[in-house]
Amino acid sequence: MAINRRGLDENSVLILDEAGQLGNRQAIRLLELSRLSGARLIMLGDNRQTGAIEQGKPFWLMQQLGLSRVDLMVSVRQETRAMKAAVALARSGDYAGSLANLDKVLTQEKPEELAQSLVREWTRLKPETRTTTNILVLDNATRLIVNTKVREALRTEEAIGAEDARLSVLTPAGLSDAEKRYARFYSRGQVLTFSRGDHRSGIVREGEYRVVRMVTDDAERQVLELADEHGRTVRWNPRLGRPQRVNVFNVEDRELTRGDRIQWRLVNHDLDIKNAERGTVEALEGSRATIRWDRDGRRQSIDLDHHKTWDHGYAETIYAAQSKTYDRVYVLAPLGSPLVNGKNYYTAITRARFGVKLWTQDRDKLAEFLTVRSGEKTSALEGLGRVERDSLRGRSPRHSERWARMREEQANERYQRKLRLAAQRSSAGWGGREGLAASLTERGRSAAAILDAWIQSIFTHGRSGDVAPEIQVRSTGPSESAAPHNGDGRDR
Repeated sequence: MAINRRGLDENSVLILDEAGQLGNRQAIRLLELSRLSGARLIMLGDNRQTGAIEQGKPFWLMQQLGLSRVDLMVSVRQETRAMKAAVALARSGDYAGSLANLDKVLTQEKPEELAQSLVREWTRLKPETRTTTNILVLDNATRLIVNTKVREALRTEEAIGAEDARLSVLTPAGLSDAEKRYARFYSRGQVLTFSRGDHRSGIVREGEYRVVRMVTDDAERQVLELADEHGRTVRWNPRLGRPQRVNVFNVEDRELTRGDRIQWRLVNHDLDIKNAERGTVEALEGSRATIRWDRDGRRQSIDLDHHKTWDHGYAETIYAAQSKTYDRVYVLAPLGSPLVNGKNYYTAITRARFGVKLWTQDRDKLAEFLTVRSGEKTSALEGLGRVERDSLRGRSPRHSERWARMREEQANERYQRKLRLAAQRSSAGWGGREGLAASLTERGRSAAAILDAWIQSIFTHGRSGDVAPEIQVRSTGPSESAAPHNGDGRDR
């Protein structure tokens, strides 16, 4: 969207779903795009579901600071009385009551037996029911274990092919943005991709670069020696680039065969595949797979030696499942995991329309853990006790006039930007007769727009004193209705 910003103007509307997973940096960028273009920004989300992996929780914070909102009070996903009750009780913090409304809570004493018990229950389902029943786990390590056990069971019943093709996949290395800035955090053999090229280093956008070693350059700085797909080596200094534009992967092996379920792990615009999209392998010849995607039923032939950001698609992490809907959900919740918390539990059960089965060691202890571990993040403003002081209601008496001036400046900035774009289009089409006519037409429109803006500015300055009361009136509803807890908003 940042690349195609020229298509945005004051008539555009940006709708962001699952806004609760937005980090601070992404939120700032979206707000900048909205301010510069004049486009409206509408954010949808549920504060009780999983939050951002990156720092911050701007969606919740903006609501506390005075962002206007509308709450959906009725659950539209759950279709049975028991599931509606389970979700409502979880929202209120009554996890024991919520667990009592699930289809079944199965217990095993040993954590390693939980996954095996879940897989046995899943394999009892009819093939057509399996595709509408999602297995949810807390972390990627457990996801790999469950995927392996599911494939073993499917092979026993000959639901997948007998012969496997061994292929390489790229799995996220999990480096933070801070770690990406230092060469010492990278390991030999890791694969890097870049969302933007770097002409200084000779790095090409979207190319794959394998880490060869860490070396020292002429300035005694630690840099990485990378090799591209053709064996050409380049030197890259992690400190000089933006860490958000670098993806770091580990290389792992996977076995794949006909009938396997597959899940894409990174959005691919060239292939028109979304992140976490699932499908079934209908044919496999060498590394080329024919996949039928669940989303639209289309069949696509993909060379998996070239496109490696996939994995088996039987189990899924709760974080990746957010925003999805399934008929039924199987949840694995071992008590020893630090990710067993209220947010993850609530997100998991709200994926289901008709029912949920959950596996854990002890139902009562699980209810206690969910009550104690909310899973909430704390923002810096909360820690400093400045949420109320920095809210719209708290700042409006002191800054309403400055905000009015900022509105005028931003409107003028957007208008000047529109003029610059019009001038660029005019100069680009000056070459021929048609270009000249288009240029003259565009200049006429620009002149009319300038006159219109001048007339509007006369009226704007004339009633600038009315702006501050308008701000206060608009802020009354959201500021006074903002709840002190993080549970505002409703599941969709």
